[in-house]
Amino acid sequence: MRKVLLSILLLFIISYVTFAGTFSNSVSASEGALDDSWNTKALMNYPRQNLGVIAVEGQIYAIGGHRLNDASNIGGMNERYDPKTDKWTELASMPTPMSNFAIATYQGKIYCIGSTPPNMYGRGETYSMNEVYDIDTDSWSTKTALPVADTKFHKAYVIDENIFVLADCDLFMYDPATNLWTAKTSIPEESLFSSVTSFVVDNKILVVDVFKLENFTLATKTLVYDPYTDLWSERANPPFTTISGTVGVTSGIYAPQRVYIFSSNLIENTTSTLVYDPAKDTWSVSEGMPTMRYACGAAAVDDVLYVVGGSIPGQSLATNEQYVPLGYHGPLFSGSIFTLANIALATGIVVIILAVVVVLLFFSKKKKIETPHTDS
Repeated sequence: MRKVLLSILLLFIISYVTFAGTFSNSVSASEGALDDSWNTKALMNYPRQNLGVIAVEGQIYAIGGHRLNDASNIGGMNERYDPKTDKWTELASMPTPMSNFAIATYQGKIYCIGSTPPNMYGRGETYSMNEVYDIDTDSWSTKTALPVADTKFHKAYVIDENIFVLADCDLFMYDPATNLWTAKTSIPEESLFSSVTSFVVDNKILVVDVFKLENFTLATKTLVYDPYTDLWSERANPPFTTISGTVGVTSGIYAPQRVYIFSSNLIENTTSTLVYDPAKDTWSVSEGMPTMRYACGAAAVDDVLYVVGGSIPGQSLATNEQYVPLGYHGPLFSGSIFTLANIALATGIVVIILAVVVVLLFFSKKKKIETPHTDS
């Protein structure tokens, strides 16, 4: 019996270590308990704006950008953020320092396309680069450049096995397998802000911006590009006069599928988050960023959004803030094992183990008392 008890106790200890280790860096967020809230996370090693931010396999990469009022520059700095440990790691820098470029990931590689030189003022001639970072080897290579170079804003989206790049209002498709570019149908309206706010939902590209109409009036519109027909159409116009900001999209796994546009009003000293529901084709407003800033980047890990970098007038930032979206119900990484939820978890498991041991000991002693003795 003693061996049985020791075996059971050892089994529970192993179960406890495995279970606690799995969840030591996460908190389970119940429906509505933590949603629409912000948390401050570890700063980047290098403050910068107009950088490329993207998530790959649970890690966030912050690449390139430039820093204001710093002639030494930081060029093509490349950092990786681990939400589980809340730490940044420096990686191989870009061969050509870039700012204001499009960024996309496909098959374990990160594509950085189109750029302006990352000088201390964030201005300069644009040029068409296509440099690829290999995550496995921590190395860079150069591919066929974007066909145009006279654009200021670039956005990239992966649809099926191709990368679509918006360069201002022009649209191009890149095939990583053939290393070739194809021109696609451009945005039918003239964009006032050069398609800064755009995203992909259900394999379609949506562009939300202020457009110039034929009668020289302005209108905020939502345009949709279908890559299978190479045609543009229009969805419900947002109830806002202007839309500009950093975009993050939830997948629908741990939070309802939504598009979040994080923006700041430097004149009014306010921030806001615009929310688009693609299923209902409706717009709403949620909690704004704690830190007012522009020219930042955003990425999602397990439907939790991280807004990284950016600037305020005269200063670039290393800020990293975590946004828990509306209706979130997944794992929330804390970066530390010493949280109330983890302490409660460990305490509960220990109590269960002790209770089982006490019960087994009780019945073991009772069995010995009831067992009759026989004389030899």
